[in-house]
Amino acid sequence: MKLKFIYLSNPPVNALSAKLRTDLLDQVKRAEKDVRVNGIVIEGKGSMFCGGADIKEFDSGGFAEGPTIHEIIEKLARCRKPTIAAIHGTALGGGLELALGCQYRVALASTSFGLPEINLGLLPAGGGTQLLPRLIGLDHAMRIITTGKHFGAVEAHKLGIVDYLTETKDNIEGLCEEICQNHKPNEVDCLLDRPVKDGHMADEIYNKHLSIVRKRWRGAVAPIECLKLTRKSCQLSFHEGSQAESDAFIRLCAGSESQALRYIFFAERAQKRWSTEDGISADTETADINKVAVIGLGTMGATIAICFLKLGLPVYVLDTGESRTNVGIQYIQMMIADMLASEVISQQKADAMEANIHKCTAYNQLKQVDLVVEAVFESMEVKKDVFRSLNRHCKPTAILATNTSTLNINKLAKCTDRPDKVIGMHFFAPAHRMKLLENVRGTKTSPKTIATAMKIGFALRKSTILVKNCHGFVVNRMYAHFITESEFLLEEGAYPEQIDRALKKLGFPMGRFEVTDVAGNDVGYRVRESQGLLIKQQPSGSNDRIRSDYRYCPLTEVIVEAGRNGYKTDLKGWFKYDAPFSPPQVDPQVSRLIEKYRAKHGIKARKISDKEILDRMLLSMVNEGFKILHEGICSSPMDIDLAWINGMGWPKHTGGPMYYAYTKRLPVVLKFILDRWNLSDGRELHWKPSLMLINLVNQHRNPPIEKWIKLSQGIQNHKL
Repeated sequence: MKLKFIYLSNPPVNALSAKLRTDLLDQVKRAEKDVRVNGIVIEGKGSMFCGGADIKEFDSGGFAEGPTIHEIIEKLARCRKPTIAAIHGTALGGGLELALGCQYRVALASTSFGLPEINLGLLPAGGGTQLLPRLIGLDHAMRIITTGKHFGAVEAHKLGIVDYLTETKDNIEGLCEEICQNHKPNEVDCLLDRPVKDGHMADEIYNKHLSIVRKRWRGAVAPIECLKLTRKSCQLSFHEGSQAESDAFIRLCAGSESQALRYIFFAERAQKRWSTEDGISADTETADINKVAVIGLGTMGATIAICFLKLGLPVYVLDTGESRTNVGIQYIQMMIADMLASEVISQQKADAMEANIHKCTAYNQLKQVDLVVEAVFESMEVKKDVFRSLNRHCKPTAILATNTSTLNINKLAKCTDRPDKVIGMHFFAPAHRMKLLENVRGTKTSPKTIATAMKIGFALRKSTILVKNCHGFVVNRMYAHFITESEFLLEEGAYPEQIDRALKKLGFPMGRFEVTDVAGNDVGYRVRESQGLLIKQQPSGSNDRIRSDYRYCPLTEVIVEAGRNGYKTDLKGWFKYDAPFSPPQVDPQVSRLIEKYRAKHGIKARKISDKEILDRMLLSMVNEGFKILHEGICSSPMDIDLAWINGMGWPKHTGGPMYYAYTKRLPVVLKFILDRWNLSDGRELHWKPSLMLINLVNQHRNPPIEKWIKLSQGIQNHKL
């Protein structure tokens, strides 16, 4: 008697394609009939067991061809001979479901498990919603399915997903032989027929997880479907539950949510294969970065320092004056302690990070660093002074990066004799948590500097995009119109709570007004002041609501000058708060300030729908996104979408602002933009329609988003 090893072989992740499923089921059937075989072992070829379904089949319909995973699981679970999943590397999605179908599971201690389908707007459709609760209980199953997170073999063993753990692959065959020798068919109950052990508490458990997913996956459909299907394991037979699971999967797969998330999935994977039309790419030569300096240790600089410390690099830190540097270092140390307390890092990692902090008191202590990231106050003159000092004291090969969110990179480069080594590296606050990095190339930034900055971004595990130099770059340039329209809506009849509620209902984690309360309403006020836009800066007799012949709303000035900067001023801004990050509360004083403003300017309030709020705030940004693409500031709509998802919390399940426009259909989007432009009599410049958008609609109606750049080449030069 012998074991029959059946290998899953479909590189690189052994995806469960129609062909693999057909071959697998055929081999299991033949092994079951073979009198020489006393046990069947399913194992993955290469570095992993199985990464799950072949996602490309979702669009082609290939997932419906050949035997389903349900059929294979039924055969494995009810096989007359013991079936064993020998797992190494990873077992994700359909790979884990396949393993659950086996009667026994043996795994290397280094194995990673997970059911990540929810991240694609789907549910585990290979029996996961029915098998997992039968194996480990409804509560644990709902948690695993609705988080989509990976978990280790030790946790899998503790939960009962894995029967045997081993440290080395050499032991697997011996364990499998031992299992077959001890296997007693009459004493093994089939998982497919097993009741859910905490099924009597199904409603209570369901409601608990429903509350969690509504907060975690705000506005998304798939997480709730996952809960509903998982609860059915307590009510239906495996066969009935599997049919319901398949029906729900097909429905979700065809829905806009899953299509958007699959679009983002492939966009994320394409990001590391970046390239520009002038021949710079991920294969371009890069500089070695072994030592980093951060200048300016406010919230931004300190959290940037944390990013590099986590990477294991020595970080030289400097602020204006030793006392400010000391305060900054204390803040960095506090964040390290918080990460340790939260078990984000180990004690060993915390100690290493602390040891890599190098306090500097002068620029001449930066002679050996390979990269400097400047994160001082957002002032061109202040930053120019910093760059002049860096240029004098840093070695000639050092890259000088600025974290500016809006300022001209080329002007900073002119302060140095190394413009080829000057680049923007725009992190988003707080830098150690936010996933976006905008790398901004100047006119003279070299290919090697660009490639190095991109490599660093990916090493920091950031969603890293390369953009050209312009005011606000990508995210902040679009965000300006988001802010503008929100205040125009306040003028016309909306209130902060209605606007924020509409955005959160769509899926934003925070509303526009809550966000600026957290960041400080005085930030926007100072920007307006630097641009000479404040009412008090205008000539006597000027129209408060017009600047350079264009519409302007001074409501931010009204709020700030009323002493309502947000968290900074007794937790009072557009809303009031009991504590930082507590739920925002409507403050009647703000309503009165808005109403007094309207009365002063003779504005009659009207009822504004949530649809109008979303259309105006989001489509104004979309229009600017097309202008950014038209000007070649950004090379693809996918990069814009990833930037907004990772930098500003755009709800991922809608695909980002440009994909959102695609799903609304470009002709509809253009009509809305044209209507707003005409209604404004040319006084709201952000509604002037993008030539690229006009061209796409006139020539192609609503072409696939991945073709927008190619179809627009005749009207633009989008070279980075």
